[in-house]
Amino acid sequence: PTKWEKVKLSKLVECSVCCCKTDEMGKTKCGHMFCDDCLAVITKPPFVSHGGLSSLVSSRRNFTDEQARAVVARGGIFVIYFPKSGMSQGDSFFDTAVIAKHIKYAINLLGEDAVALGTDFGGMISGTPVGLESISRIQNLWDALAFEGFTGTLIEKIAYQNAARYLVTNLPNQ
Repeated sequence: PTKWEKVKLSKLVECSVCCCKTDEMGKTKCGHMFCDDCLAVITKPPFVSHGGLSSLVSSRRNFTDEQARAVVARGGIFVIYFPKSGMSQGDSFFDTAVIAKHIKYAINLLGEDAVALGTDFGGMISGTPVGLESISRIQNLWDALAFEGFTGTLIEKIAYQNAARYLVTNLPNQ
């Protein structure tokens, strides 16, 4: 493409992680648009609405520690999701304790103000954690987090306060 065509294309293609437009966009294996270059230059805080960390579970939808740190370094938030494919390797046992350990790792990596919960119940096809087959069983996750040493205050931050703060701060006033 010519330089002009690239400029036009850059206005049409948007990175789903940071919402920046670019002409150097790649697709991850799962098809989500993602751009490391965008993370390097964005001016607005990115919102990773559902993800995991590939240092714990190698999954096509998980982010590297470096990518997650880049999101948070720009004032963004990293939301942990629940699908078995992103939280558990192969046929290994998958329960709320696995999710709690993933959240604990994310908080140690990114800080307690940068991690939130994004269940992905609406789109999960790879299996739910044992003990968390529906939102009505969410108390089992709170119990698993408490077992990992999380206080009630920290559980509330992960459950809703961090995401709510991000949205209030970053959405336009209407």
